[in-house]
Amino acid sequence: VFRMALGRYSVLTLIGSAVWCFALAGIGLGLGKSYESFHHGFRFVDYAIVAAVIGLVLYLAVRIRRSSRLSGRAPDSTG
Repeated sequence: VFRMALGRYSVLTLIGSAVWCFALAGIGLGLGKSYESFHHGFRFVDYAIVAAVIGLVLYLAVRIRRSSRLSGRAPDSTG
C-alpha cells in the first residue's frame, strides 16, 4: 500500500483536477456552437458506449453466477 502525506496528496489532487477542468473547459469553448454538428457526426459512439456497458454488465453477471455455482460445489476443507 502506497502512503502519502495528506498535504502533498491534496496539492497533487488540486493540480490534477485543475488540469482536467481547464482541458474540458477548453474543449467546450473550442466546440462552442459547432457542438451539434460534432455530436451528430459521432452519434454512433453513443451506441457503442451503451453496448459496451451492457456487455460488461452481462459479462460480470455471468462471471459472478459461475463463481457462486463453483463455490457451492467446492469440497469442504475441514476434513
